[in-house]
Amino acid sequence: MKKIRLMKISWLPCLFILPALFVSCSDYVPDSRPPHLVVEGWIDDGGFPMVLLTVSMPVSTDGTTLENAGDLIVSTARVAVSDGEREVVLTGKVDRNYFPPFVYTTGRLRGQAGRTYRLTVDYEGGRAQAVTTIPAAMPPVRLSSEPCAGSDSLCLLTAAFSNPPGRQVYYKVFAGDASQGSACYRSSFMGAFDGSLLPAEARIPVYRGHEALRKDFTPYFVRGERVGVKIAVMDRGSFDFWKSYEDMVSLSRNPLFPVTANLSGNVEGAWGCWCGYGAREFCVAIGEDGTIRTD
Repeated sequence: MKKIRLMKISWLPCLFILPALFVSCSDYVPDSRPPHLVVEGWIDDGGFPMVLLTVSMPVSTDGTTLENAGDLIVSTARVAVSDGEREVVLTGKVDRNYFPPFVYTTGRLRGQAGRTYRLTVDYEGGRAQAVTTIPAAMPPVRLSSEPCAGSDSLCLLTAAFSNPPGRQVYYKVFAGDASQGSACYRSSFMGAFDGSLLPAEARIPVYRGHEALRKDFTPYFVRGERVGVKIAVMDRGSFDFWKSYEDMVSLSRNPLFPVTANLSGNVEGAWGCWCGYGAREFCVAIGEDGTIRTD
């Protein structure tokens, strides 16, 4: 299986954008608290730690824009990851493959299944910490496609795998554009699964990553498209974050069920998440006839 390069699109802008979309629909009281540190970090089995830092954007009734989004990037923090035996300080650098385009990483520490990793962020006199564990590797995955009813161009991707009995496992799906030979990943729409609710031979849908500002968004893929798919196992803290994120994305479009709570992060002293993944990645070419080929 060919390893495809990750070009990560962060979920962080959703924290800034989504509340602003609904200001006109409710009697909103602006938050007068100072900006809050926001952390997005992950470490894959066999991969290097990656951390993106921003500060939260205040939302006002006068309107909120992203014209000065660069001012939200935190580039002067001390970021370190420990595997319990040694601590490695990450290096911050500009990287246009990510959004926000500044990441902290290192080539001196790789993730390993079964190990626990502590993230520490020191910024402006404060400290944020989080712990995550990389579970055992994701079981082998079989991808397939099927046509969408009523459409000659859209299809649904499905992932099938053996869900180990007697073990609590949580799964996360990412998907995105791989037309340029790399995967521009987003969190797959409704892509977090509690393994205790799946059968032993599990089949889960692989939807397109949600794009909040697109009115024509569809969770399905188009024939002739090249898609990057990443399917991972994760620990309970990571699952709680992604489940709350998906509830926000799904329910925030429904005026009868407004989203009023913060995401369920696992970072102490900041908002956000630090996730360990045992992942498998695929580059999927969808033929004009709906059949697929994986690289």
